[in-house]
Amino acid sequence: MQNKKLNHESGRSLVEVVGVLAVGAMMIAGTFQVYQSVRARQARIIASEELRDIARNSRILFAGRNDYTGISVNYLIKMGALKTDAAPGIATDYSIQSEPDGGGFLINLSGVSFGDCAWVATQHFDWAAGVHANDFVEGNPAGNCKKGESNKVSILVK
Repeated sequence: MQNKKLNHESGRSLVEVVGVLAVGAMMIAGTFQVYQSVRARQARIIASEELRDIARNSRILFAGRNDYTGISVNYLIKMGALKTDAAPGIATDYSIQSEPDGGGFLINLSGVSFGDCAWVATQHFDWAAGVHANDFVEGNPAGNCKKGESNKVSILVK
């Protein structure tokens, strides 16, 4: 008798391998999106706390004066109301200035992304009197945020 060898192929076809790789890529992309979302949420929470602390410490420092004339980041640092001049997490830079009548002050955030601009503009901070986006005071502040550009957000504190 002749010894016949049977050919049995085992393994996966190229289509199956590509399918597995595609599923893996989708899972990685989904994980990355979740990570970005969690990271953005955490940055917003931290920024919100930092902004609240700036407002609270400024109010305490200026409580006896009833006038915010002369307020600035440098002045607040010099007086011990702020520890650093680092901008809150959602902005690349910021400044603090009094209103013309001295009755309140503005926390001006610059270099704010579109998403963070819209987020700040829709917040109802219990310590703030209002929010302006890109120097527009009227209308819906979130509608004044610009996509693909750096935004400026001002938070009015009385």
